[in-house]
Amino acid sequence: MIKVNLKQLLKKKGMSMTELHEKTGVSQNALSLMANGKSNGIQFNTLDKILKATNASLDEVLEHTGELYTLFVEREEKNKKSDSINYKITARNPNNEEVSWKFTFYVTHYIQNTRHIIQISYSSYELDSKYDELFMKNVFQQRDSKVLVPFSYLVAYDLINHIQIEGLNLNSLVLFTWYGFVLFEDEEVYKIPLAPRDDNVELEFNENYFDVLPNVRYLESLPNIEAVRCKPQIGYCEIDIYVN
Repeated sequence: MIKVNLKQLLKKKGMSMTELHEKTGVSQNALSLMANGKSNGIQFNTLDKILKATNASLDEVLEHTGELYTLFVEREEKNKKSDSINYKITARNPNNEEVSWKFTFYVTHYIQNTRHIIQISYSSYELDSKYDELFMKNVFQQRDSKVLVPFSYLVAYDLINHIQIEGLNLNSLVLFTWYGFVLFEDEEVYKIPLAPRDDNVELEFNENYFDVLPNVRYLESLPNIEAVRCKPQIGYCEIDIYVN
């Protein structure tokens, strides 16, 4: 898949969409579609105008990426006999073809030097088919893209949204560990920073509970992430990511 990095290019060059429109004659609607990944293609003539107007190289505008997938999670009932929680993690492409895996995680909450720490630890996973296994190996072999981070983020977001833990605040820490995950030789641990549930609303203090969630901006800065859509009101979050 070819990705048009128009937003990043304009930010780098300090140029607005209106300025680019005025310099190239390309309609703002067409430029907006390209910038938001909604365009079905780009003509050579249009590409040439953009390159000249921005004084950019071809590889600054176009990037070869993998296929775009939307990741989301579905939480199953908590195991009453243990601290484990089951999640179904799904990847869906634009053709609505889905691949999913079932993961089991353990959740622990402890206090270290007055700091509240939530630790989410990988336990096991299940696959529905051989195709799912091949796709999964292809996804998780992308070590440079840190593809485990968006998976970790989605689970952490859902857990904090649905399981109220007293004492959480912006100084709290969410640790996501993938010890024992068979597709990796290394031990993977991710720290997920917290942020207010709504950046436009001040935090409300109520019985040692702060209204916080994993920080969306932290995730948006990672490579291969195209978009993050979270709806705190209903506790739902999904991530668009390019998969080679």
